[in-house]
Amino acid sequence: DAPMSLPNLQELVEGEIKYGSDLEVIKELLISPINRGNIALRKRPNFVSLDVNLEQITLLTAQFRKRLVQISQPREENEITGITRLFAMFKPLFTLLVRYSQVQFDSVVELQKESKTDKDLRNILFKCEYFSGMPSVEQLLEKPLRRISLFSTFLNNILSSDMDVGHSDLGSLKRVASHMERAAFVID
Repeated sequence: DAPMSLPNLQELVEGEIKYGSDLEVIKELLISPINRGNIALRKRPNFVSLDVNLEQITLLTAQFRKRLVQISQPREENEITGITRLFAMFKPLFTLLVRYSQVQFDSVVELQKESKTDKDLRNILFKCEYFSGMPSVEQLLEKPLRRISLFSTFLNNILSSDMDVGHSDLGSLKRVASHMERAAFVID
């Protein structure tokens, strides 16, 4: 299979680098201050799940991003082969994002409810919104979920491009794209 240039690959790499920064903002401005403080919310199951999921997502995202950057460098390996293997290898990351979506909404509701009576939590949320540049903590916590539809679109763009129907990775790429579509559907 001849190497094929993927026009959106560099955009995806740049987005993943920015996304890694966004995860750090969530951790440093929201999760860590709540865990350090005397805030009742930190012991609630939804918040604990959110914290654990974000920690795992952060670790897997760093590995995903590193591999994605490697694939984007000019080399002899076919980019489609690299992308197909990358997305297949990181299915656990996408499963975590689906799980995260299930607790994220409930966590936001709890954060908003608790902040009405907990001044320390209210201050954490204010600082988080101010320093993140996001209008709300809810929008900040939704950021990890936006990637799934982006990935799904990226993979489907590869499939709808001039990809050779005899390409050795076509079947695998279709399966990976289908997995991403299902994940995007569940999250939406």
